[in-house]
Amino acid sequence: MSSFYDAIIIGAGHNGLVAAAQLAREGKKVIVLEKRDLVGGCLANEEFHPGFRASLATPFGQPLRPRIMDDLNLKYHGLQMLAHDPIVFCPMGPDRHLALSRDLEAAVAAIAEHSPRDAGRYREYVGFMNRVREATGAILDLTPVDPDSSEPLGLVELANLGLKLRLLGPDDMHRLMRLVTMCLKDFLDEWFELDILKAALAGPALAGHHYGPYAPGTAATLIYSYLAGPTGMPKGGMGAITETLATVLRDDSQTIETGAEVESVLIESGTAVGVRLVDGRELRARHVLSNLDPKRTLQKLVDPLEFDPSFHRKVRNIQMRGTTTIVTLALSELPLFNCLTGVDQRKFLGGRIHFGDNLDFLERAADAAKYGRISEAPWVTASIPTLLDPSLAPKDQHIMQLEVRWTPYHLRKGNWKRQKKFLDAALAVVAEQVPNLEEIILERKVLTPLDLEEIYGLTEGHIFHAERNLHQLFIGRPMAGYARYNTPIRNLMLCGSGTHPGGNTTGACGANAAREVLLQLPGNREKVQRVKRAVTSPVGAGLAAAAGLSLLGAGLAVGKALKKGRKTDKRKTDEK
Repeated sequence: MSSFYDAIIIGAGHNGLVAAAQLAREGKKVIVLEKRDLVGGCLANEEFHPGFRASLATPFGQPLRPRIMDDLNLKYHGLQMLAHDPIVFCPMGPDRHLALSRDLEAAVAAIAEHSPRDAGRYREYVGFMNRVREATGAILDLTPVDPDSSEPLGLVELANLGLKLRLLGPDDMHRLMRLVTMCLKDFLDEWFELDILKAALAGPALAGHHYGPYAPGTAATLIYSYLAGPTGMPKGGMGAITETLATVLRDDSQTIETGAEVESVLIESGTAVGVRLVDGRELRARHVLSNLDPKRTLQKLVDPLEFDPSFHRKVRNIQMRGTTTIVTLALSELPLFNCLTGVDQRKFLGGRIHFGDNLDFLERAADAAKYGRISEAPWVTASIPTLLDPSLAPKDQHIMQLEVRWTPYHLRKGNWKRQKKFLDAALAVVAEQVPNLEEIILERKVLTPLDLEEIYGLTEGHIFHAERNLHQLFIGRPMAGYARYNTPIRNLMLCGSGTHPGGNTTGACGANAAREVLLQLPGNREKVQRVKRAVTSPVGAGLAAAAGLSLLGAGLAVGKALKKGRKTDKRKTDEK
């Protein structure tokens, strides 16, 4: 077997496999190297009790980007996404609950039972969020623009984004720009009065977050998490995504090697030329792509002498403080919720289940983590994947997965090897709404942040490879100056969730990184250079001007909106 490749991909998680498959689609020879004995990374399905299979580290996820599904023909290869409804279910004690359906009118009707005012506001809220997604959703598929570069392709994308932002109109622009620095609580308080509704909507923004809903900038992460759409699961569990991607690669005669741990990246004269495995083998390639998190890649696989001290400091400063514990339960029967007596529970429990009735509850749980403690009443979200796909467990038995937040990797006292007592606290939160829980548990599998680090290689146990704080998004992900999947080492690229757009299971990180690699390969460099030279032409200059004017126009629209808002506020004050 030849050991020279167009690209070596380190890690067989979903982003690594997407990157490999996209490169293979363009006729490139690739090899994927995976440390574990199975493909899939955090999505891999594993049997944790006889007859029970689940993705132990990723209960649910957002769908792969449509262009990835189409480019790789994944439906043809059998990947079938299952949409759960309701999107989120919130138990509220005996015979009371809130279910937010995918159907807008059904969700409005459910909210109206608790707050007629919020029912109308929810319709407005969904309209606003959908308009923002329509205007900005394409950002997930873009390579972040380097602010110091005159790259014309980036200018085209910026111009298009600026035009779409202008089309939002002054009111939406005003609202969007205001929320960028707002805390989640203030943003949701402006919309709603119903505590349980605000807590339900806050969930996606706080996943993998170190802070709670009172922290500045958390409103922006709500918008960001909304762009990719609601969560779901493929038939066969989350592992079906990576299993299908692996099939695509193998059908194309590409190589995936498991049990193949990379020891280091081979570097010659500042250029990555291959990898050395722990078994002593060396493989050579034009490009090396790492699906590992940025710190693990740049601190563990590269000789530190290859970087200057300022870069080491940037890498150290990437925030990835894991706070999520995942508990997977094998159940002898369906859990019985005391809020659903006398109804068919299956109609309500197929999606995300939130155990947290207000934002203050969430903030108290997060506050404990800030000080290195485990909350006595943690925030728990749950899912029952067997309601979407019964084949994951024996007949009439079920799997329930709990995502427990906030459980900090860095504990002030003790360590995670001795800290299993929190499981009782998490189960107690659920048992308040599910009285029969303890008696139906057959097996439990617990992954603390330390487990996530030791088993899956997630530095500090962070499920998204890096926090999704405002300063670690887009051009700041994973760090300023290196948001284009690049590193200071030529031909060493990052393609994991620590890059833009980060987190979840859309595959966009891998697809975007593959696109950047293709632009650098022989035959494509000349095309890029021709485009770059065009920036000096009248057309290119006009293109750059269009980008600037589009963004300037968007800024002016914000200014008009702010001015309009001030006039409205003054008029209201005068009327008083």
